[in-house]
Amino acid sequence: MLWVLCVDGLSFDIWEEFGYQLPHQSEMGIPQECYRNGVPFTPDVWGSMFLGSVYKHPKSKETELNPLRLRARRFLRNHGIAWSRRGAKVVPKGMGDAVPSYLVFQQMPHKTVLEDYNSFSWGIPAVCDGFTFKSYQGNVQDHEAFKSMVFSTYCRSFDLVAIYTHLIDEVAHRVIRRGDRNWRRLKYLYSEVHALYQAITRRGEEVLLVSDHGCLGGHTHKAFIGSDQEFQVDNILDVRGEIERRMERILGVKG
Repeated sequence: MLWVLCVDGLSFDIWEEFGYQLPHQSEMGIPQECYRNGVPFTPDVWGSMFLGSVYKHPKSKETELNPLRLRARRFLRNHGIAWSRRGAKVVPKGMGDAVPSYLVFQQMPHKTVLEDYNSFSWGIPAVCDGFTFKSYQGNVQDHEAFKSMVFSTYCRSFDLVAIYTHLIDEVAHRVIRRGDRNWRRLKYLYSEVHALYQAITRRGEEVLLVSDHGCLGGHTHKAFIGSDQEFQVDNILDVRGEIERRMERILGVKG
């Protein structure tokens, strides 16, 4: 079987800085069409990756609060004030939570590579329905679920599994300088991802470890891909073809 571990914000440079080296790993280019406001836009990148062509996600659906409140929250953030339902606090400028959890990104209407196989997917923006930018605690809970799926008997009954975690991106946005509390937290999260990768390969199953962009304080302009085997990938639009090549070989052996 093939696992696609989708880790939002995982950076090639930080991965190497923390001392991790997969048999094959590199950066991936990101088409400019997947950018918004000068940086890679998460739903556009993930959607494009699994579609194999550029996908522009429509405007997110606001399910609770009105646009005026969202603009007020962004204004506070840009002036160094983080807002939450627990109240406001002064933070380094630009480090507050800008996008609240009530923005819901729907599943794209197009067929992705996952639908061509006996597959299971979970949590991937634009690929799975109902993704939301959650609170820190919400991302922690989802990350725990992400980890548990690697060891799930249910998940291992499929030929192709693609699962997602947003927590590394969340923590990387909060890093102010190397060595601070969030930097140490980030280092631990990278070690967890590496351990999950190793756990899968020890079972003799294949893994593609991918990100939509790097992140340290803000989004970088390169995505990440790593694997136990060679791959033919230059940018995120090549990932679908790589999955198809691997699944053809895996199913050929299985059949």
